[in-house]
Amino acid sequence: MKLRSLLILLVLLCSNSIMAQRYAISKGAVMIGGAAGYTSISHKGSEISTSQLTLSPELNCFVANKFFIGGGIDFKYQSQGEASSSGMGIGPQIGAVFGNEYSQAFPFLKMGVRYYNETLDVSNTNTKISGSDFFFGGGVIISARDHLGITIEAGYHMMNLSEENYESSVGVNQFEIKIGFAGLLF
Repeated sequence: MKLRSLLILLVLLCSNSIMAQRYAISKGAVMIGGAAGYTSISHKGSEISTSQLTLSPELNCFVANKFFIGGGIDFKYQSQGEASSSGMGIGPQIGAVFGNEYSQAFPFLKMGVRYYNETLDVSNTNTKISGSDFFFGGGVIISARDHLGITIEAGYHMMNLSEENYESSVGVNQFEIKIGFAGLLF
């Protein structure tokens, strides 16, 4: 239900006339994208370090020239020995893209928050973890063809997660680098 409401809100925000836009990052333009990345994670107060793969589709609408609001979903999977985990985060984001109608590269900054839910499987025992994920980052969209760009981005996540049956929470800091694409509708 939350996902459906978020999608309806994004469609309404993006419903401005797409054809009337001057260039890729002008008011009313829409950016549809996706990225995949490798993440290195360190846990506060511990020497534990792991790696994970991430897939992150997103939809952003330019509400003013160079400024967007939107949302995204992060799918994450990691495996280490006999342990594995899969998680999903969903939530809003805002950002700014820099450039003009003659630009071939568009640097950007963004930040947002995701509700995060993860299932850990250690020796066939499942544990559910959930919490919040505040992130910020930036990168560049490089024009590859008309209305299509390649994205390179880096971000920093500050997660506050707690196990389903416990009252305490743990802070997880995460740095990631992702490569993907952006479809620019203008």
